[in-house]
Amino acid sequence: MSQENKSIDVVKTLIEDLEMGMYVSKLDIDWVDSSFLFQGFIIEEPEQLQQLREECEYVYIDLEKEEPVEERPKPKVTTEPKPKKATFGLDRLRHKADETPQFVKKERTHTNELNDILSHKVETNTIEPPKKTVSVANEMGVAKLTRTKTRAVVKDVLSGIKKGGEIDASLAEDAVHDCMDSMLRTPDAMMLNMNLKDKHMSSWQHSMNVAVLAIDLGRFLNLKDDELITLGLCGMFNDVGMTLISKKDLDEATDKRELIRSHTTLGYEKLSKLDGQMGTVVANVALSHHENLDGSGYPHGLQGDQISAYTRIITIVDIYDTLTSDKPNKKGLSHYETMVQMLKRVDAGHIDKTLFDSFNQCIGTYPVGSMVELNTGEIAVVMEENANHRLKPIVMIVIDAKQQECSNRKLINLSKPKIEGQDNTYFIKTIVSPEKYNIEI
Repeated sequence: MSQENKSIDVVKTLIEDLEMGMYVSKLDIDWVDSSFLFQGFIIEEPEQLQQLREECEYVYIDLEKEEPVEERPKPKVTTEPKPKKATFGLDRLRHKADETPQFVKKERTHTNELNDILSHKVETNTIEPPKKTVSVANEMGVAKLTRTKTRAVVKDVLSGIKKGGEIDASLAEDAVHDCMDSMLRTPDAMMLNMNLKDKHMSSWQHSMNVAVLAIDLGRFLNLKDDELITLGLCGMFNDVGMTLISKKDLDEATDKRELIRSHTTLGYEKLSKLDGQMGTVVANVALSHHENLDGSGYPHGLQGDQISAYTRIITIVDIYDTLTSDKPNKKGLSHYETMVQMLKRVDAGHIDKTLFDSFNQCIGTYPVGSMVELNTGEIAVVMEENANHRLKPIVMIVIDAKQQECSNRKLINLSKPKIEGQDNTYFIKTIVSPEKYNIEI
């Protein structure tokens, strides 16, 4: 390094000159557009290097924060970036997702079948969810690409249906399969991606969220892969009939409520023309996801065993996402308010108690992506659950005790007895509304 650059602590560095141990303080793109969870990190794994090479031309590294590595050359300082990469559509996203780190899939044993759970052949209190095999930080890039791909698929499918097109079942199945694989490694990365995004209700956003929530609950119940795929597809297409109701028809309808309710039969009619489970299981869930166990639902007033296990799960996660999402003139409910409302529906005999109890445990008291206030007055985002300490998740502090945004955000495992060598006195005081804080993760 030249004499004039000896005092430089932060240097612009070409991607090909990056090495393990370097501290990346800034990218050549916005953090929110990248696959990286943290604004500033040490390169500790080859997967991080690979992801940087795919997304950036150059970065800025902080020489003071890097970790020493023997005989590692200092980075070259460059002043001019290479031309920016172009953005690509769905085909590029598929290709890019294939280039992300390949994880060895861990085969699961002793998986359950959903009908065995509902018939109490398997008691839910004996079920152990699959072990997480990667950290949120390692999975975040893959989860973000997977969600981007799935979003493109859902928007493309729903847009095509509005124009009278057909459903590409294989494309949807591929997207759901990728979501399942990511969530089997760790569900927290996909859930974090979902919960940190805008919660404004839209048909495609709702479809994605219901699919992810359904897979999350299925994973918690340790269901077989094929049942997780089915749940994802049922979630993705449960409200497909809504796309077949035009704004003009809704504006001109004398009974808007009945027209909206017709989305169940419209969706069934569309899906039932397809082959395989899309035309049977998924179609039937689209038809019946507003049925209630006590027979008070629609369109056919089904009750009890007439309502399938898949429908019961989709009904639960559909209600949850609907209640927590913002509407044009109404804010969504908080997690706590939503669970209280859903418990009332359990008590009224509308939704399955066994599955709701499991969903409540699956989501947890502090869902991933929640913003919480700590006893210190600091504000943090819940990043990852601790399976054995549900009230003590891993959080990232984003607002300090003086209510100023943190420049260096730190992760805290609330279940650890000591943090940075000191006795751990941190605990969550309450969940706070994210609208109070304009924070990018």
